[in-house]
Amino acid sequence: MALFFGTGEIFTPIIEAAASAIGSGILLGGFYGASAGALKGWSRKQVERDAFRDGHIGATLALCLWILDQCIVYATSI
Repeated sequence: MALFFGTGEIFTPIIEAAASAIGSGILLGGFYGASAGALKGWSRKQVERDAFRDGHIGATLALCLWILDQCIVYATSI
């Protein structure tokens, strides 16, 4: 049974792609939040206070866009 799950690799590409989308969303969300805070003249403390939230928002948006992309790929392959 363990050999089946070890060689099946059914879900591994999906998990890898989702993790890549989440990671890039965290990076881009944090970058956007820090850049916007710097342009607005916020202090470092204010920018760091919102960094966690900005990363989560970026990850959520990136994951939603990845799911939309997967739906488009599936719909065009039918």
